[in-house]
Amino acid sequence: MATRYVDEEQPLVRAGGRGSEYMVYPRRWYLLGVFCCLSATQSLVWITFSPVADTAKNYYHTTDAVINMWLACGCIMYIPFVFVAGLILNTKKALQLNTILGAALVAVAASGRCLSLFSPDSWYSIWIIMVGQAINGAVGPLVLASPSKFSATWFPQNQRTTATAIAFLCNSGGSALGFLIGPYVVEATSLPVLLIIEAIIALLVFIWVASYFPARPPLPPTPSSALLVGKSMGPSPMDFLREIPSIIKKPAFILIASIGGWQVGMFNSWSGSFAIILSPVGYSQTTCGWIGFCATVASMTGGLLVGFLGDKFFARRFKLLLFILLGLSTLALTWFTLSLPSVFSDEPLIPSNIYTVYVAIALVGLCLGSTNPLFYELGAETTFPTPEEVSAVFLTLVMNIICVVVLFVEPYIAYSYINTLVTASIILCLFALIFVREKYNRSDLDNSRKVPTE
Repeated sequence: MATRYVDEEQPLVRAGGRGSEYMVYPRRWYLLGVFCCLSATQSLVWITFSPVADTAKNYYHTTDAVINMWLACGCIMYIPFVFVAGLILNTKKALQLNTILGAALVAVAASGRCLSLFSPDSWYSIWIIMVGQAINGAVGPLVLASPSKFSATWFPQNQRTTATAIAFLCNSGGSALGFLIGPYVVEATSLPVLLIIEAIIALLVFIWVASYFPARPPLPPTPSSALLVGKSMGPSPMDFLREIPSIIKKPAFILIASIGGWQVGMFNSWSGSFAIILSPVGYSQTTCGWIGFCATVASMTGGLLVGFLGDKFFARRFKLLLFILLGLSTLALTWFTLSLPSVFSDEPLIPSNIYTVYVAIALVGLCLGSTNPLFYELGAETTFPTPEEVSAVFLTLVMNIICVVVLFVEPYIAYSYINTLVTASIILCLFALIFVREKYNRSDLDNSRKVPTE
């Protein structure tokens, strides 16, 4: 069967006659890898100071509250800039502009923070770091609101959940890398060396991204992608804002966004604060870094596994898979909570050691962290034919509002209460999931057509 191609720089048109209208391209995996490197770098820069909180406090002569504020900058900046990301993702060259702009801002943020090294004792060094963290935080929406759009633009239906999982979870990979190399580099050398290394990484990623990242494939991979590309090439990016009322009117999506945003926000802020939670019970900064690395790697592993399961065995049954994962997460969180001083007792109710803590944290990351791609994809399915970026923006907005609240409140909560509150919040999410009604509008359209491969 002949295939008709369209120039990438021209408006996408449906191929007529007997030619194929849809196509998937091998380059999609390369581009996914490039996008993942950017997303991981953004997260690496965001998490810089949390795994080395004690060193950062001593170097800049500051407090836990300021370290938490540097972390919270990412979530705070996300809230206003998520709408900017939505507007960008609704343009003709959305993914290209989104990715190159994001890489440039991360490079500026990471390089700018190095200016604080000239006078770390001065009051303005703290604000230099704050500005750098804020610029990097503004990139958050660009990398976290676009995975579902990226997968819908480049991938066929039977690979979308996997692609979304990879794109989303590589952001967590940056955090994992931060937990691993942060304490190691600081102990082997110094904090300034860590900041310089991250600035070099960010600059190299920008050069890589800018060298080649097309806006879209010549032909769309699915019928639903063709429909949404047409929408994103409308007369104005402001069409994005006009789509928001349509998703707010859907109770099923509001529940999905609330549950997904709540549990992701709680998990991200909680997993970024292990040094604060575990240091009072005798765990060193390095050990807390390894525990955070373990949680993040487990969430990435679970996410990739869940992406595969969602595509192959739980297609159109995401709610059931979410029930299983949230239920297992609750059990693992309960185990971790009772293994440490908690609201129930000043002493652990369950005997524990470093190995049981690792196992409990790994199970939480494996089950809870892996739910993120499912919420993205279920939200996109429920709101179709509204573009994927609209549901993703709403979902990640809720996520970051929760993250900001937790990070601001956390320093004023006794460390023994934090785990109990996180566990209770996940139980609440599990209960709320009962009332979600599944809809697979996008898949219903795609199931009507077969897609050829280049």
